[in-house]
Amino acid sequence: MKAIYLSVLATSLLSVSALSQADIVGTESYNTYVEVGESTVNAGPHNDELPGIGVYTIGLSDKVDFAGLSLYSSVSNGVYTLSSPIDIDEPDHSGMGVFNFAQVSGANVYFGEWSQTGTSSDSSRTVYYVGDDTGTSVPTSGTATYSVNGINEYSGSNLMSGTFTANFATNSLSGSLANSGLAVNIGSASFDSAGNISSSNASANGSAGVVTNGSVTGNFFGSDAAALAGIATFSNRDYDTAFGGTKD
Repeated sequence: MKAIYLSVLATSLLSVSALSQADIVGTESYNTYVEVGESTVNAGPHNDELPGIGVYTIGLSDKVDFAGLSLYSSVSNGVYTLSSPIDIDEPDHSGMGVFNFAQVSGANVYFGEWSQTGTSSDSSRTVYYVGDDTGTSVPTSGTATYSVNGINEYSGSNLMSGTFTANFATNSLSGSLANSGLAVNIGSASFDSAGNISSSNASANGSAGVVTNGSVTGNFFGSDAAALAGIATFSNRDYDTAFGGTKD
């Protein structure tokens, strides 16, 4: 099945659609190897104008949608895994790298990680989030809690979980998520009326000890900020984490 998928994908990536229509927002921790944004491929299992990702072996501008990728991925704990490690010496269309990604429940929003080989020492590892921002609105009063999951060097059994709290009167967001090996606190994050989330004082505690002064970039999605997604990045890239969740 994966061999058939890779053949179709390699052909599909040569076809690029016309002008964008959707309001797709997101970012990645590094754009050397992958880049998220609006999908441009409209062929095979893929559709354009959706949350998507481009890989450097094909071309970062030729983005495929996550919905199409999920059709050929294995799933555990709500995380889709597609593994086609790249031959670093001879990268080509047959090796797309290793994807671990999840969809925020009820939203056209995805978050996850990518690397060339899927190993814990892979310096190409990149975390990301991307979603359709159409119809997003942010309340100006009240509070809400969000059940959030996180992906960090996903192994099949180490999905992170936690709770974030938003205060819409003060435009502030706080909270943390963790698994047995890593805890990430987003610090004192803030957001604007458009739902853009940011923080410069996130912290993480894992096998290499505590790291502070991390950065958080994210967005609210949906009516009344029904969902959120983002990434937390640190000086120790092993701690970089993608997250997403929905309002309780």
